[in-house]
Amino acid sequence: MIVKERTVRVYDTDSAGLIFYANIFRFAHAVLEEFFKMVGTPIKEIFDKYEMMPVAIKAQAEYLKPIRLGTQLTIQLSVKRITKSTFTLKYDFFNENSDHVAIVINKHATISTETGSSIRIPIELFSQLKKHLVQTN
Repeated sequence: MIVKERTVRVYDTDSAGLIFYANIFRFAHAVLEEFFKMVGTPIKEIFDKYEMMPVAIKAQAEYLKPIRLGTQLTIQLSVKRITKSTFTLKYDFFNENSDHVAIVINKHATISTETGSSIRIPIELFSQLKKHLVQTN
């Protein structure tokens, strides 16, 4: 699991001062990039070294409590599932009072940067994802 913090800024919010619904995915994606960097394979290297890219094929968000301008978020990323060519990530969002305020689940498929066809997750990347796999019931 990786944990990152982020503050909700004016540009993240709507006219009511709440996080604009789509921006939760920006926050999640920023943590995804940090995750790849942390495990030793920055996102740019994935494109170049493996000639593949992880593309989102399913994205869902559930808002449990309002997320307001100025909220200090703690975002926990965990790997929920891995197959030969897909991986599913879960992001749990907490506010400064440790209230669980949102959940994002994104499923990614690995595709060739050359052909756009589905390919296997490179073994090194698969191993890193597997290390962060969280068993759920």
